Amino acid sequence: MATRAKRQPVVAYFSAEYAIADALPTYAGGLGVLAGDLVRQAGDDGRELVAFGPAYRHNVAVKTNHNEPLDQQLAGHGFHLLAGADGQPLMVEVEFASWKTDVRVWERRFGASARLLLLDTDFPPNTAINRNLMANLYDPDLRTRLQQQFLLAVASLKVLEALGTEPDVYHLNEGHMALVAVALALQRARQHRGVPFARTLAAVSEQVVATKHTILPGAGDFAELGVVRELFGGVMERAGFTAEDLFEAGRMPEAPETFSTTRLLLATARAANGVSAMHCVAERAAHPHSGLIPITNGVYASRWQHHNLGERDRAAVTDVELWRMHEENRAGMIAHLNRTLGTTLDPRALTVVWARRFAAYKQPTLILSDMARLARLLNHARRPVQCIISGNANESDVEGIGAVEMITAAVQHEEFGGRLVYWPHYVTETTKWLAGGADLWLNTPIRGMEACGTSGMKASLNGAVQLSTSDGWFDEIEGERIGWILPEENSAEALYNLLEHEVVPLFYERGRDDLPEAWLIKLRAALELMERQFTTHRMLNDYYKKLYTTKPTGHTRRA
Repeated sequence: MATRAKRQPVVAYFSAEYAIADALPTYAGGLGVLAGDLVRQAGDDGRELVAFGPAYRHNVAVKTNHNEPLDQQLAGHGFHLLAGADGQPLMVEVEFASWKTDVRVWERRFGASARLLLLDTDFPPNTAINRNLMANLYDPDLRTRLQQQFLLAVASLKVLEALGTEPDVYHLNEGHMALVAVALALQRARQHRGVPFARTLAAVSEQVVATKHTILPGAGDFAELGVVRELFGGVMERAGFTAEDLFEAGRMPEAPETFSTTRLLLATARAANGVSAMHCVAERAAHPHSGLIPITNGVYASRWQHHNLGERDRAAVTDVELWRMHEENRAGMIAHLNRTLGTTLDPRALTVVWARRFAAYKQPTLILSDMARLARLLNHARRPVQCIISGNANESDVEGIGAVEMITAAVQHEEFGGRLVYWPHYVTETTKWLAGGADLWLNTPIRGMEACGTSGMKASLNGAVQLSTSDGWFDEIEGERIGWILPEENSAEALYNLLEHEVVPLFYERGRDDLPEAWLIKLRAALELMERQFTTHRMLNDYYKKLYTTKPTGHTRRA
């Protein structure tokens, strides 16, 4: 007798940001890039996934040159207003303590099974205040951010009801989405009056899983009891609960007067994952009771890999062909930079790239530690090197802004001969160019601080060799096979030594057919490893195996 195939779970996925296109102000960085990659992969893999996020109008983290109304921008990138059963645009109502607002939904399909739904309040007859509620990604005002998160949570559940979709799993991406669990508890309370909030939350938590992306103490949002009472007291009371119940669910043991959305996230999810094995080790060091499961991030190959490398039988590609493709990609990147920035970079020189968000722990200025030594490296007559640095700093990050200013000043130094370049407009399109053409991808975080880091994956998916601290995903591999490991001690001195004595000589050491044979061994190993181990296809499979369809024995709620 034939056995019936087990039905895969229906997943509702929640994220504060999605990188769909640079013109859309719906992402700020790596979190949004990962979420955008995941939805695309779910569509390719036939996974039934409904993803929810806000339809922001403004984003100070990623600058765009587009001034069209959001409606036009969304429509231009494949979104349309989701219709209800009556054929009219679907609208749901979200009620706060003393006011309410209507919410509409923008939908884009990925394949036949995955869809992204962005929630929008900027339309009449909503009041001006309501229309502006979802205006800013990571609004600087705490109360507005928490209201955005609650609106997304409640409206998303109402949309699911209207669509007749009953998810098996609710996947909350980072602490910003923790209020989805609260919205589920409020929904359950309609049928189970009189049950204490803690028990109601525990009941819905059986369907809730989470991903924590950072080990930094500032992750998530923090509030005092007064703020929780002001924003959510009335909503909680209508369901038979109190603001104190909610505060207790997210109260930080180490700071009893503080409510944390990240604490709420980990306290309510039945299972939660960190984004690399190293990340989970660092979490346990900081929080001994952490139950995070390691599921290392991946990247969506079809989005990030250059078209001339994709879907090729690696064994059938000769070293000559592989090097020719890489040189073409490097030359294309250099030509684009020279056109865009007015630089005079050499399409044949060893090209080193450092590209990511500027933060102190990522050490963006490490390569500037000895300017004279760097100048000698860049200007070598027979073995020239050029270095491209790209990234943005958060507006509130004083150290990050200081690093930008230091690099901006350094590129003006005549001693570098135009071989040190800063590309400030760091968006997904920038990443595609840089990851597609880099020879060496430089990654310099203080070890134990980078939860995962996916920019290096994108680069090696295009054949870039790595020079990296053994942190995040890089700690999981034999780093010498695809590059060099930067030691923790005396890292600036070690960086120059590696570049001068190992990296540069290996790149310029040519054998038969004028090929850098030893370099190509690392290049090919990097490319094949990324395709095999560090894609969203693998990551999504891990989600289904380790988060969605199994229940770990560890007590994650103590994390």
